[in-house]
Amino acid sequence: MPEIRVLVDADCLHKLYLRTLLLTLATDGHMQLLWTEEIFQEAVQSLIARFPESNSKLRKKFKAIKEFFYETEVTGHEHLIGSLGCRDKNDEHVLAAAIQGRADVLLTFNLRDFPSTVHSQPEIVHPDIFLALWFTENTEVGISVLAKWLVRFKYPSIDSSSATALLKRLGCPNLALFIGANAVAIDECIRGLG
Repeated sequence: MPEIRVLVDADCLHKLYLRTLLLTLATDGHMQLLWTEEIFQEAVQSLIARFPESNSKLRKKFKAIKEFFYETEVTGHEHLIGSLGCRDKNDEHVLAAAIQGRADVLLTFNLRDFPSTVHSQPEIVHPDIFLALWFTENTEVGISVLAKWLVRFKYPSIDSSSATALLKRLGCPNLALFIGANAVAIDECIRGLG
């Protein structure tokens, strides 16, 4: 299965469970996670604003992610900023990084602020659509990935039923449907990992 190059916008990194799933896919070699310092800083600052008591923990977490994925940091994209036609100019750096990094996909919840017609640029996709499609196309491997993802959470522990409800709340109903349809196999795989 070919590795897909995915630039992840900060809004996907804000959500612990989604971030952890994307990192699981990347560390298992199913996708190449592309990032920029600016995207990570935006995610960290937003999380610290919501959880100021976790300032140090959040900074350490993102530092560890950057160190692990140091080879996939995108740089040199600044020359593209201002020429891409994003509705919100603050999103230009994200699209510029995706283009510079030769991403196949730019994942974002914020589809409306990116140009609808993008030539020779990455596909701009909602994370729910991307993940539901990937797991549907890679069901057997996907069940294993989802089990690895879920066993990372101990307090509280999360099974497929909990994950389904959680993903619906996170704005990923299609992925929730996939997990619901494969709940027995996922939970069996979780037991095998335990």
